[in-house]
Amino acid sequence: MNRITAVIAEDEAPARKRISSFCEGFTEIEIVGLAEDGEQAVEIIRHKQPDLLFLDIQMPKLNGFEILEQLEQKPMVIFSTAYDEFAIRAFEVHAMDYLLKPYSHARFKESVQRALESNRDHIATEEKLQNILDEYRSNKGWLQRISVKKEHSYFIMKTKHIDYFKSEDGLVYLTQGDESFVIDASLNALEAKLDPTLFLRVHRNAIVNLSKIIRVVPWGQGQLSLSFEHADSLFVSRSHINELRKRIGLRL
Repeated sequence: MNRITAVIAEDEAPARKRISSFCEGFTEIEIVGLAEDGEQAVEIIRHKQPDLLFLDIQMPKLNGFEILEQLEQKPMVIFSTAYDEFAIRAFEVHAMDYLLKPYSHARFKESVQRALESNRDHIATEEKLQNILDEYRSNKGWLQRISVKKEHSYFIMKTKHIDYFKSEDGLVYLTQGDESFVIDASLNALEAKLDPTLFLRVHRNAIVNLSKIIRVVPWGQGQLSLSFEHADSLFVSRSHINELRKRIGLRL
């Protein structure tokens, strides 16, 4: 059987060591990275691209859900948590396995076996994971939908599908694909309501959906240009470049 790679994201050293020790009983698993906080976890996962992630929900800097929100390609996940009412309910509703601390060696082995088996049905596993992340977003109270007027009707748009928001000539525009709509909101108000794991202010006049960026082009004088699938390109101001690079794992 081909070996699968794994990363352990745990803030406590004894817990990381314990999982590593438990994994020695599985010849199918090769540990390729250890992370002790959320930001480090995102960096290691993006670099190593593991097949499996052992993920503690209560991580410093970024919690387990926030870590997953920042990953473009998500591995299989074995969650662990001390008692967390929201997480446990979400896992049980969406039939996602998890380890409740403190857990036994036998329970760990059972969870790993389930993960290895679920790898054969990657699409179903991804759907469960996305459902949990969608629920996490909605429970945090971030803006999930916004209404726009087109001719004589109002359309309800999901914020996660929007490319960006941009202010121009005193108006704020919402752009999705090749369509733009004027909305009754300021960028400052939107920035406070939009999920910060999905959206980032890249200029005083623009907020972008990080998941919709398909190309980044250096543009001279310390600027970057962001391209979207159907929408126009946007510039990133110098003051926002470092945060953008950090959020999308960009190395220039």
